[in-house]
Amino acid sequence: MSESEVKLNLKNVETMVRYIMAHFPETRSNDKLLMLHYWELVDRIKIPREFWKAFLRRATTPETITRARRLIQASGDYQPREEVKKYRQSRSKKFREVLSGQKTLI
Repeated sequence: MSESEVKLNLKNVETMVRYIMAHFPETRSNDKLLMLHYWELVDRIKIPREFWKAFLRRATTPETITRARRLIQASGDYQPREEVKKYRQSRSKKFREVLSGQKTLI
């Protein structure tokens, strides 16, 4: 992913999150609800309303789960495949480079 693609991706995500927060005020206080709206409106994933109810009541946020994975892997346990590790490192480096020049994107 080039620097311009990273910037565009970040800007598009930010733009869509702003749109959702403007049109669905309840998403300003509920990350899980924001995710559901984003997945449906932006990613065009049709999510049954029964799933919405269960997700909002009981689900752990994806951010919490991935944060736990990062902590576990940072300690050296349960490492990803080498190609995944290289991809994550490359992507992380590109995001840091982009964000160091334009911290207002997110």
